[in-house]
Amino acid sequence: LTGLAQIYFKYYVMAKLKQVESGGEDCDFGVILNALHGANDSSPTASAKKRRFAGECFDLDEKYKWIPRKVFESACFSDAQDAEMRNRVIQVVDDVLLGNKKDSLTPTSRAVGLAFIIASLREDDDDAHGQTTSNAHKWMCSLFVQRANLQKALASYLDARSKVKSIEHGTEEHLAAEADAFEQLERVAALSAPLPGLSSSPSDIRPVLEKLHTAKDKHIFRILATIATPDHSASARIRAFDELPKRTKSLGDSTAAWVKSLARRCAMGNFLNAEVVQHCIILSQECFASGDIAESAEFLSCVKTAVDVYPSLGAGKEGFETLQELFNECRAASGQTKKLVEDYNMVTTLSGILAKVAPARMTIAARNKDEPTGEIDSHLESHLVNMCTRDGTPEQARSAVYTMAALINPSKSKDAVAAVGKKRQVSLTQEKQQEAFGSLLKSLTMTSRMTLTSGNGENIKILSILTALTALAESAPSLFEKDSRGVGKNGEKAIMFAIETCLLGRDPSADYDSDSDGAASEDDDEEVMSEDEMSKKTPKGRRRKSSLSKNTTPDGAVSAVEDESLSLTCRRLCAAIEFLVSYISHRGNARDGSTAPEERIEQAVSILCQIIEDGGLPPASRDRKACRSRQDRAALRKCAATNLFRLCDARLKLDEYLSVERWHILSSSLLDEETSVRDGIMEEFSMLLMNKGPYGHDATFGRPMVPHLRFLAMVTLCVDGDHGAGHSGANASAANVGKRSTNMKAAAIQCITNLRTTSEGTRIHARSLGAAAEQHFENCHKMKLMPEYSVPYALYLLSFRRETPSAGGTTGTGLTQPLATQPDDEEDVFISMDEENQHKILRKRLKWLFEPLVHSLGDGADNISFLLRMVDLMGNNYQPISFVGDSHVASSPVSIGSVLSEKGADRAVDPVAKSAALAAAKLKTICVAAREVLLSYVKKDVNLSTYPGGIQLPMNLFRRSHLTSAMKLSLSQQSGDSARTSLDSSKSLPRSSGHKRS
Repeated sequence: LTGLAQIYFKYYVMAKLKQVESGGEDCDFGVILNALHGANDSSPTASAKKRRFAGECFDLDEKYKWIPRKVFESACFSDAQDAEMRNRVIQVVDDVLLGNKKDSLTPTSRAVGLAFIIASLREDDDDAHGQTTSNAHKWMCSLFVQRANLQKALASYLDARSKVKSIEHGTEEHLAAEADAFEQLERVAALSAPLPGLSSSPSDIRPVLEKLHTAKDKHIFRILATIATPDHSASARIRAFDELPKRTKSLGDSTAAWVKSLARRCAMGNFLNAEVVQHCIILSQECFASGDIAESAEFLSCVKTAVDVYPSLGAGKEGFETLQELFNECRAASGQTKKLVEDYNMVTTLSGILAKVAPARMTIAARNKDEPTGEIDSHLESHLVNMCTRDGTPEQARSAVYTMAALINPSKSKDAVAAVGKKRQVSLTQEKQQEAFGSLLKSLTMTSRMTLTSGNGENIKILSILTALTALAESAPSLFEKDSRGVGKNGEKAIMFAIETCLLGRDPSADYDSDSDGAASEDDDEEVMSEDEMSKKTPKGRRRKSSLSKNTTPDGAVSAVEDESLSLTCRRLCAAIEFLVSYISHRGNARDGSTAPEERIEQAVSILCQIIEDGGLPPASRDRKACRSRQDRAALRKCAATNLFRLCDARLKLDEYLSVERWHILSSSLLDEETSVRDGIMEEFSMLLMNKGPYGHDATFGRPMVPHLRFLAMVTLCVDGDHGAGHSGANASAANVGKRSTNMKAAAIQCITNLRTTSEGTRIHARSLGAAAEQHFENCHKMKLMPEYSVPYALYLLSFRRETPSAGGTTGTGLTQPLATQPDDEEDVFISMDEENQHKILRKRLKWLFEPLVHSLGDGADNISFLLRMVDLMGNNYQPISFVGDSHVASSPVSIGSVLSEKGADRAVDPVAKSAALAAAKLKTICVAAREVLLSYVKKDVNLSTYPGGIQLPMNLFRRSHLTSAMKLSLSQQSGDSARTSLDSSKSLPRSSGHKRS
C-alpha cells in the first residue's frame, strides 16, 4: 500500500501538477484549469479534441488513477482487526498521497490535487439524487469522522483536566472532577489506536493513562491542546511530533509510544487541513468568476466534504467572507451561467456549507476576540429569506434558517455570541428569538403562502415553507409558544395549519386570523407556484418522470421531502410530520422547562400510529388517492415510524403517550416488507438504543438518557428470515436487511452496557443516602434500569405476534400487526405457516436479546440462572394481559384449553378473553424456547450462579394465570421434557478447573 501511494505521488501527482507547482502561489489560472481538465476529461470515450487537450493525462489516468481508491478502501481494516494496517493507511493519506513536509507541494497544488483525487473517488458513483455511493469515498469520510471524534474527545479531556486544577484539592468536588477527567481520558483511549502487545481492554491501558494523567510536565498538555482542534496549522503538527516524544520519554516507553500514536491520529495531515480548504474556496470563486462553473463545483465539492466533518476548516474570516460572496454571486447569476449553476446544484451546495460553517465561525470569532458586529450581511439575509419563502428547495430552505440562526445576534452581547455556536441552537429568550426571527415567521405564515393549492395545481412551495418552519422550531422553539401578549400567535397558526390542514385534511380555506399578517410585505401578492411550474425550473439531472416511480421500491438514500420520485402530497405530509415532531421535541427540551401542550402531543402520537397501523395510508381520506402507490405508502410508513421514535427520546418524558397498543404498533414497523423502509427504521432504532445521533449529547437537549426497557425488548423483532430469500412468512414477511440486522445486536450490547452503568451508579448513590434509599432502589428503580428486566417486555411483545407459534398447536398467520389488533375471524382465512420455521424464527428472535444480555458480562456471565428463573416464573404462573384500545384489559378467567378447543363452535367467545388465551398459549411456547436458548449459553459452573434477589414483573402486562389442573400438567410436561433435554446436554459440558460447582 505504501509503495503504491509513493508511485502515485511521484509519477501521477507530480506529473499532473508540474506546471502548477512551478507557478507557485501566483500560478496562472489557465495552468490550474489545464491540470483540472486533464483530471476530468480522461475517460476512454473522451473525444479526440479532449484527448489532445489533455495531452499525456489520459495515459497517466489509465496507469495510476485507481490507486487512491485502493488506498481509501484499505481503511476497512479496523483497529480490532489490524491496528498496524490502519495506522499505515492514516500515515499514507496524511504524508504520501499529496507529499510530506520534505517534498511538500504548495497549498495551491495540494488544493488542485485534492480536487482531482476526490473527483476520481466520486467518478461514476453518483446516484440519481447526486448522492455518492463509492465505497472509497465512504471510507475516506469514515477516516475523517474518526479523527474528528478523537479531537473532540481530547479537547473534552483537556477541559476536564483544567477544571480539576481550579478546584480545592481533597474536597468531594475535586474527587468527582478527577474521576470525570480520567473517564474522559479513557474515552480518548477507546477512540485511538491500541498499543502493540496490549489489548484494548481498560485494565491493560489504565496504567499507561494514569502515568499521562498524573504527569507534572504541563507543556505536554499544552502541545496536545494545539492539535485538538481541526483548524490548527501545519507548524503545530510538526511541533507536536517533535516535542511530545521528548517530553513523554520519562513516563515510560509504553506511555511515550501511546502519546505519539495519539498525536499521529489527532493531527491534521497534508492531505486535508485548513490551508488546503482555504485555497479550495478561493479557487472555486476564481473559477466561477472566469465562467468555469464545472471546475468551481469541483472545488466546492472538496469544501463540502471537508466541512461536513470539520466545520471549522471553512470558518476562517477570509474563507467565510469568500463563501458569502460566492453564494451571493451564484444567487445573482443569470442566463447561461444561471442554468449551469442549477445543473451543478451550486446554490444547494453553498447553502449547506454555510449552514455547517456559520456556527463554527461565530465560535472562532468569540474565541479570538474577533467579535462579530451582531448584524448579518443584508444581501446574504435577503437571499436566505427568499430561499425560504419564494424560490428555494426544501434543502436550501433548511440550510438558510440554520445559517441565519447562527449569524443573527440581536443582543450584540458576549453571552449571545457564545450561545450561537452550540449546534445551531440559539439560546435566547422568547423576546430575543421574536426579535431575531419574528419577521421571517410572519412571512412564512402569511395566508397567501400557507395554502395547499395554486391556480394550476398543488402548491409545491409549501414543502419549503414547512421545512423552514421545522428548522425554525429547532433554532427558536419559543416562537411557537403563544402567550397572553400575542407573542407566538404566528407560531400557533403554523402548528394548526400542519395538523388540521396538511395532516387531517380539514377545510384548507379556513380563516387563519388574517389580521395577524400585519402589513403586507413587498412579495405578499406574489403568485403561488404550482408543481407543473416548478418542474420547469428543476435541473434535468434532478428530475424524474413520475410514471417510472409508480409502485417501485422506495429509495432510502434521500429524505422523503426532497425525493422527487414521490408524489407531492406524500412529500407534503412528510414535511408536516417533521415540523410537528420537531416542535414537540424542542419545546420539550426548552430551557425554561415548558413543554408542548398535551393536546398537540396526543394528536401527533395518534396520527403517527394511525399511519403505521394503516400501512402508510394518509390520515385524511382527501390524500389517500394521491398516495396510493407502493412507494408513497412506504415513504409515509418510514417517516411516521422514524419520527415516532424521535418522540420516544427518554429526555422528553413522553412515555405516558405511548400506550401498550401504540408500543405494539411501533414495534410492528421493525418488520416492514420494504427493504429500504425496514433498514431506515432499524437505523433510527439503533441510534435510540446507543444514544447516538439525535439521541446523543446535545447542547440544548443535554446528556443522553437510557431508553425504557421496553425499547430494548424490541430488538427481538430485528432478525432476518431465511437466508437467500427476500422475505420470510415466519418472520411476518419482513424484508431481509442483512448486516443491519446483525448490527442490531451490537446496538443492544451498547444499550445494555449503558443501562448497567446507570443502574450501578444509581445503586451506589442510593446506598450513600442510607438503608431506606437503598431499599427503595431495590423495590422500584432496579426493575427500570437492570437490563435483564427487558425480558418480560420481550416475551409479552412476542406473545401477541401472529407469527409466534402457540403451545396448543394453533399456528400464527403472516400478519404484521399484533394479535390483539386483528379481527378475530381473520385467523381462519390465512394458511398456516410451516411450524418448524416459526419455531426457528422464534429462537432466533430470543437470541437477539439473550445473546447481548449474556455476552455483555463476558465468559463469567452469572445472569443465566436469574433469566431461567424469570422465564419459568412467567411460563408457569402468569399470562399476558390483552390490550384493547388505549388501555389493556385483564381477561376473564376462561380456560385456554376451552378457547382453543371451541374454535369454530357456535358459542361466541369474548374477543378479549380469546386474545388473552391465545397469547397465554403462545407465552408457554416462548418460555420453553427461551429456556433452550439460555441453556445453550451455559459453558461454566459460574454461569448458573444463583442470583441473590427477587424477581419482579410489570403487572400492567401480566396477571396470574387461570389454568385448569389438566392444562397446567400438560404444559408443565411439555416444559419439563424440553428442560430435561437441555439440562442433560449441559451436564456433558466441561467444567473449568478454576470454578467450583454451583
